[in-house]
Amino acid sequence: MHWVCRVPHLETALRNSPEDHGAEVALSRGQSRWLLSVPPDGSLPMGGVLPSLIEWQSLSPAQRLVDQGVRLKTLHLSTPDPARLAAALAALNISDVELDIRTGPPRLEATLTTPNGEVRL
Repeated sequence: MHWVCRVPHLETALRNSPEDHGAEVALSRGQSRWLLSVPPDGSLPMGGVLPSLIEWQSLSPAQRLVDQGVRLKTLHLSTPDPARLAAALAALNISDVELDIRTGPPRLEATLTTPNGEVRL
């Protein structure tokens, strides 16, 4: 369980984050190029509820897909320390999705809106 958050400039996001997302790693596959934050030990930050950060240096795969009308509505995040997670996510200025942060063991769920109604994964 983990998620990735797109940022406009990875170096700036890493510098401004109150949490350690790891180091910037350059990756590529075919025509796609991106920078990704990777912790030195390969662990998932905050048990997977704190995202890895990605800066696309090319079109993202999502930009190449035909729009099927599916949108991320809400990320439901459970963590033993919701205040710490909320502060880390606030530093990322995530504004295009609703965040539902609760107390509990690390857990990630998503509510999607689709042409056929909402789906929760």
